[in-house]
Amino acid sequence: MNLFASPIGNWKPVAGDYDQRALVGRVLIGAALQFTTGVAAAWTDHDMLSRQSLEGLPQMQRVVVAEPIEGFLMSDPAKLAALLDAEERWDREHLANYPPRPDALRLSERVSRDSVLERFLEATRINPNIRLKLFVQDLPGIDAVSQSKIAWTEVTPLRSETMAKEISFSALLPGSAVTVLDVVGTASDEPDYGLDIGLWADNATGVGQAYGFGRQPFGNPKLENSSQAPFHMGFFHESWLTTHAAPYLAGTLPEYRVHLYQTLADFAFRTGHPYWGWRFAGWSLHYVQDLTQPYHAKALPGVGPVHVILASAADLLGIHGPKNAAIQLVSNRHLVLENYEYHRIRSAMAAHRDSDTFISALNNAQCDRNYGPWREDSLRTEVSLEANRSADQLDATLADAVPAHLVSDPHFAFTESDPNVPNVEQVMLAASITQREKLDAAVAAIMCHVGAQTRRFVSSYFPVSERNG
Repeated sequence: MNLFASPIGNWKPVAGDYDQRALVGRVLIGAALQFTTGVAAAWTDHDMLSRQSLEGLPQMQRVVVAEPIEGFLMSDPAKLAALLDAEERWDREHLANYPPRPDALRLSERVSRDSVLERFLEATRINPNIRLKLFVQDLPGIDAVSQSKIAWTEVTPLRSETMAKEISFSALLPGSAVTVLDVVGTASDEPDYGLDIGLWADNATGVGQAYGFGRQPFGNPKLENSSQAPFHMGFFHESWLTTHAAPYLAGTLPEYRVHLYQTLADFAFRTGHPYWGWRFAGWSLHYVQDLTQPYHAKALPGVGPVHVILASAADLLGIHGPKNAAIQLVSNRHLVLENYEYHRIRSAMAAHRDSDTFISALNNAQCDRNYGPWREDSLRTEVSLEANRSADQLDATLADAVPAHLVSDPHFAFTESDPNVPNVEQVMLAASITQREKLDAAVAAIMCHVGAQTRRFVSSYFPVSERNG
């Protein structure tokens, strides 16, 4: 049975296949995605979210030994190759819009140690510039794991001034002891370090041609961060109008990444490599957390079908204002949410304000009551569904609670790359108590969802991981 059959039809990511059935709706939806998916990740720092959500679980305080990736890859290349072949068969059978991996990328059973990392990255279709060093991300208010630092340029090929200014990393030596919490927390942010960058045929990269994903289904293929968007979003619950206007929204691949890294984690645990088991678990967790973000589970929050039709029709007639305004407002609200969440949690951790509303929501186990054990289809049927259903109300709350010049002025562009971008936490200090309480309640509800899904997902690894301590 196809567990993940697409409600959008059998869209395939090949050149020239953009459906012509609904040009009017596609103008607005496509343009909005071109603009909004190149500007930010779903959550600006997953490590903070993960550690706050998981620190209360005793299993996360266990210690594992850091191991270079080559040790895991070379422990049994034949079994690993067979595992990845089985994973490819699963993907083709279960994921309706999965772009099959070219056979030339298959991992060989007789791979050498010198080439095994390169061949592994090809077989899993990860950015080949990732080097998978041993490190732990440093967080505010938490003692660094080691005094030895690793440059952010050794962790990611991205050109990120924000990362250079605000994030530091502690180097781990092979054989170093490190807690499971540190491994999972750090790894949960790692997919945003470039694992999914430049993989599409129109990204002007060599691997984009070789990896077989086809053309980037939405977003601007010329923008670095935009190319990861289809891996980090999941538009599984759109309206009839949206799905027919923009069938390319079915080209999202978070389920592919989650299942792949779950499979690798399970294999690492079973073969005696718990460090890599937990690191892969953290990678898969990243995409789960991404789909708790309402702007990653709904294409155009706050933009109703009638607005889509009217704005798109006006655009076709040469009246571009309504379309451009809708695009800008959705983008600004998306970024304001992430900016506020990031700065608020970061400053609370630095000051050890454990009673902060957002931190309390992340580690509140009462939020777990509505969910059972993690299932194979939970990412689609529960995580993204809940985020999608909350998106319009969140968008309205942002419009109502945040100062209008940030979220209701289509002539203003909230751009994270701008060195003068406002710190929304500081902006909200000048807002009224009513505005702050309304916004905090909305964001805390999302943090409750993030924390519950994080614990639920990571707990699904416990029985497997305990086989090897």
